[in-house]
Amino acid sequence: MGTLPVVTGRDEFHALVVRTDYRDDQARQDVVAALREPWGDRQYEAQVHFINDPAWAAATVDEVLTAVSGDEEPSVVFIADRVSMQAEYHPLLAVTTLTREDCVDGEDYEQLIEFGREFRATPPQRSTRSTQT
Repeated sequence: MGTLPVVTGRDEFHALVVRTDYRDDQARQDVVAALREPWGDRQYEAQVHFINDPAWAAATVDEVLTAVSGDEEPSVVFIADRVSMQAEYHPLLAVTTLTREDCVDGEDYEQLIEFGREFRATPPQRSTRSTQT
């Protein structure tokens, strides 16, 4: 794969979601709608920067991490990959951008990635939120 585009216009506090699967546009619309849902007991507004550029199609986790590395890189990147697009609740792949060099020492790094470098996380779902009357 060639060089991926530089991520621009992202507020440092917005979650970064990179789409790498472009086979199902309806699934993308569903993921974006779920990500825009307010969350938490106080219904906080979602703050998401969604990359929807076919140049990222089929990018690997390592390619995405390399492309987003920089002075203001996020501590985690969410990837909307094939699994995200096919699964019922659209679980995004959450990947830490931390490296050993970012940490005080190897022990600090191991503690921070104790549960692994990546895991799946689902966006809020309307059907799973409780409603108050």
